[in-house]
Amino acid sequence: MRAKRYFLSLLAILAYSTIYASDYMDPKYYDFDVNGIYYTITSNIDHTVAVTYGLTGSIDSNEENEFTENNGIIQYYYGDGGEYLYYIINMSLFLGFGINPSNVQYAYSGSISIPRSVKYKEIVYKVTAIDSHAFENCSGITSIIIPSSVTSIGARAFKGCSGLTSVTIGSTTPPNVYSDSFEGITNSATLYVPAGSKAAYEAANYWKEFKEIIELPIISFADANVKAICIANWDTDDDGELSEAEAAAVTDLGEVFRDNEDITSFEELQYFTGLTNIHKHAFDGCTNLMSVTIPNSVSIIDELAFSGCSNMSSITMSSSVTTIRTCAFFNCLSLLYVYISDLAAWCNVVFWDEYSNPLNVKSGGGGYLYLNGEKVIDLVIPNTVSEIKSRVFNGCRSIKSVTIPTSVTRIDAWAFDGSSITSVTIPSSVTVIENEAFDCSSLVTVKVYWISPISIGSSAFTNRTNATLYVPYGSVASYQDANYWKDFKYIKVITDDITIGSAGMGTFCSTHPLDFSGTEDIKAYIVSAFKPSTGEVTLTRITDVPANTGIVVKGDANTYAIPWGSGETVVANMLVGVTEDTQLNKVDGDYTNYILAKKNNKLGFYAVTDGSTLSAGKAYLPLPTAQLPSGTAGARQLTMVFDDETTGIQQIQSDVKSNGDYYDLQGRRVSTPTRGLYILNGKKVVIK
Repeated sequence: MRAKRYFLSLLAILAYSTIYASDYMDPKYYDFDVNGIYYTITSNIDHTVAVTYGLTGSIDSNEENEFTENNGIIQYYYGDGGEYLYYIINMSLFLGFGINPSNVQYAYSGSISIPRSVKYKEIVYKVTAIDSHAFENCSGITSIIIPSSVTSIGARAFKGCSGLTSVTIGSTTPPNVYSDSFEGITNSATLYVPAGSKAAYEAANYWKEFKEIIELPIISFADANVKAICIANWDTDDDGELSEAEAAAVTDLGEVFRDNEDITSFEELQYFTGLTNIHKHAFDGCTNLMSVTIPNSVSIIDELAFSGCSNMSSITMSSSVTTIRTCAFFNCLSLLYVYISDLAAWCNVVFWDEYSNPLNVKSGGGGYLYLNGEKVIDLVIPNTVSEIKSRVFNGCRSIKSVTIPTSVTRIDAWAFDGSSITSVTIPSSVTVIENEAFDCSSLVTVKVYWISPISIGSSAFTNRTNATLYVPYGSVASYQDANYWKDFKYIKVITDDITIGSAGMGTFCSTHPLDFSGTEDIKAYIVSAFKPSTGEVTLTRITDVPANTGIVVKGDANTYAIPWGSGETVVANMLVGVTEDTQLNKVDGDYTNYILAKKNNKLGFYAVTDGSTLSAGKAYLPLPTAQLPSGTAGARQLTMVFDDETTGIQQIQSDVKSNGDYYDLQGRRVSTPTRGLYILNGKKVVIK
């Protein structure tokens, strides 16, 4: 049993009466606390309470004689564990007795929201006042919401609350305050008041001293039934409207909407930023609720929260949501549109079962995913994601292709189960693909980057017998021998897509080696020589193109799939490829830069314009400015000569003595040429 012991000190009483005026409200030891707020009962007849102080700590029993109770300045009693607990109202007066307590903690900190009423021992009490000293010296408080039921605020109630920057008042009539109720904070805190009451506060003593007074915006509800429920439960200033501040003060919706068949939309839920959880059954059975927006404070959507919302067609999810529990959207058979603003956050949501993901509950097929208002069709996972969690894209019917970055190391079960994807690209960084991760009947193209296949289960790719698997160069045989990988309908070398436009020619640069030997429809060339006297550039055909090599491609207008190659060939190439967008100037040091372009219906190499941007995957030609013939450094076209289209031989040699390097007709350098046809210094030569 707790036995209260009070020690009175005449000195303390005299000190108190000297410092404080007699009309200040006398602070009292609290009678009970609810949700971290301390209350003292002011009337057992009217059932009213005042918010009081809550500074607590512990002291050793041998110090009890040093403590004095003086109208609530300091009170203490034996705790259940035998230690003393003390309650201090005014720290400066307390320290004036020469006592330096240890382990002192202020009970109030952070954002405080005072309710209009509280329930204690089955009695509902109305909160009508804030006692003197109630929050004094609580420097950790950052904001306070005071309901319209509070009509008076005692002396020094918020004195010393140095961290307090926001005070929200629910009453349209300014409550009674003392000159020092907010001493020290009015110059730094903003006062928020109900709509239409700003003038009253600007005219009221002490309230008008606040740095800034702002009227709170009123929420405009699209659904009158939703508004009526909100007003009945959370209109703290009794003005018949719900302000954004009143909505933000709500921490639990309870079940006030459960089984309500009249409400149709609740986009205004986004203003209820005090919510961290949409609790169990919150909207269960709201059969006509069609749309809702989750506030950006919610981290958990609990089980059955929206169960049975059979007409819900859209939901806007907050990026703050981390967990959606069992059957949260069970029987939401019309849910077709899911709106998100942060794809990385969505990839990290934990879904507890197949009915917890709103993408997967639509009758007859899944839903469409929208990112910042745009339908997600070609999904590119952000490079901040390390794991694609279970069921994240379960049932999504909008996605057709998926590209996964090298930051991802695992793809969990059912990650894309039942989705409409047709192709996926998976990097070598992924080491785990769980079963049914790609249980997708429409998946027909899978591109992977492991040289050696990783181990997978039998149901990782359930449609593999109808799909084509693309693997790195030299890895086809390994996949043909690997369990489950070998079941793919086709296993081919990974290709790069090269598009040639109507001009019939363009430049290209891949980060991978390419093999052009299997086709005559598209040909690849390097620039092997430049003839200054005529402004001619010689293009030599090659079939084995090393990675990061700039080339000219030639063919009919089309898109060509070129397989990766070995990249073993060493080429002497004057073209420079770029793998990212690159800004070019006309002159760069001793070189003038040229790009392949069509001007006046003539296709050729032209000097670039200063500040031009060359797109990633293209190539340019830098030539020594000093060697350029007159006029070529301007807009004049450089002529292209394709050596595979030239029948004449410029030179015949009987030996291999030369000051230059020899190349075969594929562009490969030959250290010891024998008899045959070669390229030397940009010209064809025959060695006999």
